[in-house]
Amino acid sequence: MGDVYSQSHVNIAATASSDGSGGLYHRENSLAINPCLIEVTESNSQIPRTFLCYQETFWNEKVENGPLGKRGWVLQERILSPRVVHFASNQMFWECGEMIAAEFLPSNFTRWDPDLKNLKTSRPHVGDEAHSERLYEAWGGIVRKYSQCDLTYESDKLIAISGLAQRACRQLGLESKDYLAGLWKAYLPGELLWQTNRGEGNRKKVADRAPSWSWASVNGAITCASPVPNHARVHARVLEANVFQLSDSFGQVSGGQIRLQAPISKVTFRQVDLLLAASKTPFTADLDGTTGTLHCYSRHVDWDDETCSESAEKNEGFFLIMHSQSNWYRGFCAGLMIQHTGLNRGQYRRLGKISGRIQGVDALLKAAIDPSLLEARLYSEADPEKGFIVEII
Repeated sequence: MGDVYSQSHVNIAATASSDGSGGLYHRENSLAINPCLIEVTESNSQIPRTFLCYQETFWNEKVENGPLGKRGWVLQERILSPRVVHFASNQMFWECGEMIAAEFLPSNFTRWDPDLKNLKTSRPHVGDEAHSERLYEAWGGIVRKYSQCDLTYESDKLIAISGLAQRACRQLGLESKDYLAGLWKAYLPGELLWQTNRGEGNRKKVADRAPSWSWASVNGAITCASPVPNHARVHARVLEANVFQLSDSFGQVSGGQIRLQAPISKVTFRQVDLLLAASKTPFTADLDGTTGTLHCYSRHVDWDDETCSESAEKNEGFFLIMHSQSNWYRGFCAGLMIQHTGLNRGQYRRLGKISGRIQGVDALLKAAIDPSLLEARLYSEADPEKGFIVEII
């Protein structure tokens, strides 16, 4: 289906319609959208200047957040089409790989974000590292937009973006086996640090739709991982990663697993007292040197699901440390909040992303690779220099 849209000349979109019976035309008051011309003569000049004033948010209101713009299946149809004419509620809009334009102002009338059209060609750019980085960033923008869209059937989460995934795979010079339920093997382990967006609607884990480490396992808005800072210390190493496909490499999966080696620390959560909550003091986690347990606040965690925090606080939660930074008085760590499945030795599920300031980062890293501080059932292998080998499903 992706080839149908990508090889078209122009796609006509009923952007203001909520379903197939809505039609194209929903013309409102045309006068309300006309730009306003204001002539101004400054005090130090005799030459008048004319300003064109218009509502710059038209695009977001009428296209991005319009009825059609919120539908998950439509996103890849819109991106893969080289040109789109949008019939919105008050006017027509134009979108292509070079610009967007409006009926009332037939030129590029707003700041244009090229993320959605950066995959407009299927030609791979192997060896062009800068281009690959831009494409990878564009993929992150597409995933963020897609995560905010609605699907009638929850099981379509990976299927409805499969055409874009295939296009991105070709452009990045990767193979189909490198695609892991919305993530790319070449960008692991850093890509595991995606996070849900607090305050942007409900978040819900959907069992068995994707591995817990994939953003496709979550209903709700997400943000892909930012690049690891150049001066950060990376502690996690991926040993094996695969998914269990139900159809083609870019479609539905029944699960997956990642084996990796990293420092791991047990986590307990503190209650936030009213004085601290009212202050602007950053929340700082600290280490119990005797047990190797990290004491932190729930605010340190971007939970994948509203129920994940309850699960972690009632049961054992663990911090899989992926990278860190430190100085003489405090440091910063980022990684995954995980929980043992209780099914197999060293097997976990992801609960969220954890990051924040930590007192004594070096002491934490030392404790998090100490086999004497972690029960044998919680890992498959231990290395006192590199940490624990575990599996996340």
